[in-house]
Amino acid sequence: MARHGDGTSRHFTNGTTWSPTTSQVLTLACWYKPNAASSTQVVLSLLQNNVTWYGFYLQQSSSNQLAAVAVHNNTFKSAAITSPSLSTGTWYHFAGVFNGSTSRKAYLNGGTPVENTDSLSTPTTLRTGALAAYKDSAAVWANGAIAEIGIYDAALTADEVSALASGYSPLMVRPKALRSYYPMDCRGGDASNEVDWVGGYALTQVSSPYKSDSPRIIYGAREIWSPNSVAASIPTLTALSISGITTSGATLTVSA
Repeated sequence: MARHGDGTSRHFTNGTTWSPTTSQVLTLACWYKPNAASSTQVVLSLLQNNVTWYGFYLQQSSSNQLAAVAVHNNTFKSAAITSPSLSTGTWYHFAGVFNGSTSRKAYLNGGTPVENTDSLSTPTTLRTGALAAYKDSAAVWANGAIAEIGIYDAALTADEVSALASGYSPLMVRPKALRSYYPMDCRGGDASNEVDWVGGYALTQVSSPYKSDSPRIIYGAREIWSPNSVAASIPTLTALSISGITTSGATLTVSA
């Protein structure tokens, strides 16, 4: 499932702060289905507080493009913006990889990233917001559905972002660096909060973001690092023999 905002009031916030292990190094990732075009909408944010714009966020721009943004006190902004336009009613995978003060990359559907290398200082104490910036300004609430939020305490590689965009759950992609994971599955109904399965930073609902459909997600026990090479890592069966057949059993030998 997914949770849907309306662009005016329905969203999620979190009042608990956390700090990246390495300053300004983190990844924001989620699935998002826009319901409105031609307006700036903050989809997922990590901002310092609810007073100043100071932190990181993923945004649907007024030109209907994905932007991975770092902002310093609402005065200086540096954004990596993808060129394809977003269409309403379509699921997209958004990812922003922030790697220090001079690198932020935006990935749309796991494709070739767009990088911005402006130098910008951002904070180390952050709070999470979904379908909104934590500042709670109506001008930046998102009108769309969000699912499978993963927040990483690391800069994911292109292959790892591609794995997420291929439908793998954040739980399967570099899990040791996963700081927060929100499936946004609406388990308790429209008025329910969303549990952080990893970090314990629960998202508090505001105005009951309602339940929505979601993209297909792959869950499993095996950790995926580079999905583009998964097929190559599966051994090829070259020999199979059975010996010692008796009434009580047999010996099976498999060579790869």
